[in-house]
Formats: sequence, structure tokens, C-alpha cells
Amino acid sequence: MYLRRWPSSTSSDYEPINTSLQLARADDDEGPPPTPPTRGFRNLLLCFICVFCTVINIYIALNARSATGEPFSATSLHSLSRKDVSRLRRPSTFIGFDSIHRPSPPIPKQINTFPSVLTQIDKTNPKVFDDNAARYLSTNGTVAAEKRRVLVTNAISTIMQFRVIDWGMERCSLQLIVPASADASVVPPGRSFALSLYRLSATYAIDGQSFSYSSRPSRIAKLADIRVVSGENTRFQRTSPCVRDELMTFELACSRDAYDNDCMLQWWEDKENPNPGVFITQHSTA
Repeated sequence: MYLRRWPSSTSSDYEPINTSLQLARADDDEGPPPTPPTRGFRNLLLCFICVFCTVINIYIALNARSATGEPFSATSLHSLSRKDVSRLRRPSTFIGFDSIHRPSPPIPKQINTFPSVLTQIDKTNPKVFDDNAARYLSTNGTVAAEKRRVLVTNAISTIMQFRVIDWGMERCSLQLIVPASADASVVPPGRSFALSLYRLSATYAIDGQSFSYSSRPSRIAKLADIRVVSGENTRFQRTSPCVRDELMTFELACSRDAYDNDCMLQWWEDKENPNPGVFITQHSTA
């Protein structure tokens, strides 16, 4: 607030001036400022883009075709089995790793990979074995135990499937260990027998909840005969190249030369202490 004095006037002739009011009027004379785009307009634009993308995706889905060239339909999608889903391409998560400069020879590293599927088949019974028989009920619900059973008898063999993981770890050693100090339940006292190890033709992920002797994959190669003697150390190792994300499936069965009452091997696989155990050790290649 200021006071204006008129010429030739007394002190009583001062007139108050409201400067803020005058400034406001001056601003009004210049016209209203430009109005920025409203938030509502931006939201409307985003909604339009979302709807447009949805329409494009629906069009692509309706015109997509299966591997056989037949168009997809709701019926065909519902008829997909786990085997079909497992055969879908798994995109690599290691983008650009091939272009990274690394020492040669590679720094020695190794990791142990345990079976993603460890189940049994019975040639005398088409039943499906429980692939998680060690699960238990807790106050929080059913807990899937980490332990899986290995069981081999004259009629029962164990199926093991591994998935090669990580990048640059493409030399795989399949290992089978049964220590001399193993419990009598692993190898009964006084037993001596041979196990046969086979490579199976399964290149898809096995569904342990429906797997049985009638649905087993075929044997493509016999890798070894492994001699097991009660009270003695048994250690088998076979090394071969492998490829990241490859599925490697094996069968452990009693040898045909040991089809008698002596062939009996079983234990619960413990990832923390795989002794006895069956696993793959991956070695660095890059």
C-alpha cells in the first residue's frame, strides 16, 4: 500500500493506492495465460493407445497358426498338453554374453545340477509313482520336500531328467556316488550287483505326475554298467559336452545280468549332502 500526494495539497490530501489491485488489473489487460493440456486429455490419449494395441494383439492371435500350419482356435489352445508347452522355445536370458571378452582358457568353475524330475517306473505295474512322496502337511499347508527317492529293483527303475543351466557351463559330468558307509537301507548287507545306465530319447520335460512304464521314452544308448557292492565305495562319472537349456534324461536299472534277488538300491536324494547321490557337475567352457 502506497500514498499518492497531489500537487499543492496538504497532508490530508494523501490518497491510498492499492498496488496489488493495479498489478492484477494490468495482468488482466494482457489476457489469460495459455492453458496447458489437461490431465484428462493425456489419460484419454493413453487409453486410446492401450485399446489400439489390444486390437492389434487380438488380430495377431486370431490369425496365428500352429506348427502344422493350422489356425489356432480356443479348442486347440485348450487341448495343448504339458509336452506341447515344454516344447515351446525358451528365450535366452543371457543376451550379449557371447560378445563379452573372456580369458582363454576359461577360469575353472563348476556347479552341481540336480534332477528336475526324479521318479520311478515299474515294468510289472503301469501305476504312476508319486514324484514327491516326501511332502508333508504343516500348519501353513502342504510343503513339497526337496528330497526325492532313488529306487532300483529287478522290476523298478529310476528315471532322472536334468536341465543344463547357466551360461558358459557346457561340459557336463554325470556322477553317481554310493559311499561304503551308506546305511543298510541303501544297499542291503551282503549284496553285490550291477546297475545299467541308459540315455533316453526324451527331449521334452517329463511330467512326473503322469509318467509310467507305458509312457516311458525309448532307450537310445547304454552308457555303462556300474558295479555296486555292499560296504564298498561306488563312484561313477561320465563327462560329455552339453548345451545350455538342454534336457538330459537317463534311466538307472538293474543290469540284465543281475536279474536275481540281490539287485536292490534305494536312498532319498539330499541336495545339501548328495552322498549317496546322483547329479551333474557342470564345468566352465567360457
